Amino acid sequence: MSTKTLILMIILIIMAMTGTLSAAVFNVPIDYTSIQSAIDVALPGDTVLIGNNNLPGIYNLPYFENIIIDKQLALIGAGGIISGQENGDAILISAGSCLLKKLVVYGSGHFQPAIGSWDAGIKIKYADSCTIDSCRMLGNAAGLVIEGSNYTQVRHNLIINNQVGIYFY
Repeated sequence: MSTKTLILMIILIIMAMTGTLSAAVFNVPIDYTSIQSAIDVALPGDTVLIGNNNLPGIYNLPYFENIIIDKQLALIGAGGIISGQENGDAILISAGSCLLKKLVVYGSGHFQPAIGSWDAGIKIKYADSCTIDSCRMLGNAAGLVIEGSNYTQVRHNLIINNQVGIYFY
């Protein structure tokens, strides 16, 4: 075996051990009962799929959670609905290069005049290069807040029945 081949094999083994060759997919509610618990165990680059939250006799109950994404992840809806419980941000992104796709988000908190801030269905706070794609933000204080973040892509979203649609600062 040549030296170049050996070095290449060592590099590939190290990359495989550190997770740079493949990303994991976590299914909620199959693998985890809450979205935040799946996010907490995920590594940067992983994907969290959010399916229907079905209980006996109740079809697609919302996930009543305030979600914090503090690492690069893809959060993709597969039928699940997220409610912020009228308290704070429903989803807060504080890590760059995150993808949110096909999510339904409603019920964030309120405008907070003391600090001049809106609670949002989705808030991107000091996180660059995030993408919000094909999401629905309904009945929030603000549908989408982008604070101190650059290169954010917002496309194919439905933002209705919020006090404020999109707020940048």
